[in-house]
Amino acid sequence: MQALEAQIRCDDRGTAFAMWRYVPRSVQTPRLFFRFDFFIESDLTSAQNLGDPIIISRQALRRRADEAFPVDYRTVWLNSDLEQIKNAKLLAVLGLPYTRQARSDGGRDVNLRIDRWERAAKLVQFGDWPDLCLRARHVGEQVVRNDPTFQEHCTRSAKQALNRSLATSNSLASRIARLSGATREAEERMARLESSLSQAIIQGIERPSIRVDSAGVLVLASTFLGDQ
Repeated sequence: MQALEAQIRCDDRGTAFAMWRYVPRSVQTPRLFFRFDFFIESDLTSAQNLGDPIIISRQALRRRADEAFPVDYRTVWLNSDLEQIKNAKLLAVLGLPYTRQARSDGGRDVNLRIDRWERAAKLVQFGDWPDLCLRARHVGEQVVRNDPTFQEHCTRSAKQALNRSLATSNSLASRIARLSGATREAEERMARLESSLSQAIIQGIERPSIRVDSAGVLVLASTFLGDQ
C-alpha cells in the first residue's frame, strides 16, 4: 500500500487541476472558484518526540491515533472573494464530474493548459495569482477548523481517547502495585511513557493535522473558451 501511494504521489495530475466549465445560461460573466480536498488526521508531532524511537514506532503511533480519530476528508469550495460556497444548486454544478463530452444541458469542460490559461486570464481577473492561491488555501483550512460539527467531532474523539487512557492507567497502576524492585521500576517508566503518549495523542486529536490532498480552480462560464 505504501508503494502504491508513492507511485500515485509522484504525479500531480488529479491532485492539482484547472478547468473551464461551460454551462449554458449559468452566469452572466465567467466566475472563478477554488476547490480544496483536505486530508485530516491527528497530529502526532508531539507524540513522536517522546521516548525511545525503538520502543515507539511511527506506525504504531499512527495506528493508535487512527483508531481514536479515523482519517477524515472534507471538501471546501470558495469563490474569488474567498468566501465559502454554501448554495446547494451552485455546489451541484461545481461538483459535476469532469467531462469533455457534452452533457445533457449542452455544457462541457476543458482543461486549462498554459495556452488556454492565457486566454482565460483575458476573461477572468486573476490578480496576484500565487498570493491568491496561498490565501485561498489558508481560508479553506480555517473553514474546516471553524466548522462547529468538526469541532464537536474533535472534542468527542478526544474525550473518548481520554477515557481509554484513564482505563489503561488504572490497569497499569493495579499491576504495578503488585510488583517490586527493578521490575516495578521498569513498569513505572513504561506507565509514565504511556501517559505521556496518550496525552500527546489527545492533543493531536484536539488540534488535528489538515493538509491539502488535492486543489483546483474552476471557471464557471456560459460561453465557450476559444478552441474548446
